[in-house]
Amino acid sequence: MRHFSKVGEETIVCRINLGTHPNRLTDEDLRKIDRQVMNTRGDMLFARALVFFEGDTEEQALPDFAEKHWKKHPNDLGYSFIGVGGNGQYLPFLRMAESFKIPWFIFSDGEPATIAAVNVALTTIGQDPTPNNPRVIVLADGKDFEAYIVNESSKDALIAAIIEHQAKSPQHAKALGNEWSAKSGADQLSAILEILDTNKTQYGSRIGKVLPVPAALEELFKKIDAELAPPKPMAETV
Repeated sequence: MRHFSKVGEETIVCRINLGTHPNRLTDEDLRKIDRQVMNTRGDMLFARALVFFEGDTEEQALPDFAEKHWKKHPNDLGYSFIGVGGNGQYLPFLRMAESFKIPWFIFSDGEPATIAAVNVALTTIGQDPTPNNPRVIVLADGKDFEAYIVNESSKDALIAAIIEHQAKSPQHAKALGNEWSAKSGADQLSAILEILDTNKTQYGSRIGKVLPVPAALEELFKKIDAELAPPKPMAETV
């Protein structure tokens, strides 16, 4: 496989770096690239930048947050947001991105096991581990994404989104609202987190629409802004 890309007026041609002994890619390494990347996320080959992450919630919410930041859908800018399917699955994606010189970034949960897995993938491709890698954003305090976004400032918007999703009628919505009002603040936060954790695919797309862009994502988007200028519009032929 050969990857062609334009950098200014120059065309860059790359191929997968197979490495050399003792670090040459094995047949299993190549199968993972084929199975986990090419069979499901071949669109990454056409991206100007790649954002990798782990979870289902991020898969649905991050593009909406990105659109709030850039006022355009990330696809319009050539940015692909890619869920790798778990914290131990970064390596095949990073190998492809590195081989084809596509700028990449990681938005990682903060649990120790997750950080350890990310660091294994980074060091395998010769990159600095966290916290010394500027392309990696790790959520603070050992939190995953759901725990990070559930807080006192987001509570009311998330409760409203949950009620809107669950309510079968206006009367049901009112009853659900009364149930939430009867809970203490701490109990509300715990209940929201439990609902988001157990219903990721149902609420992921709602989170990015009802909440402002979280600070950790703003930091990520600014890193992308600093590295990649927006693409210039193509000249029209009259």
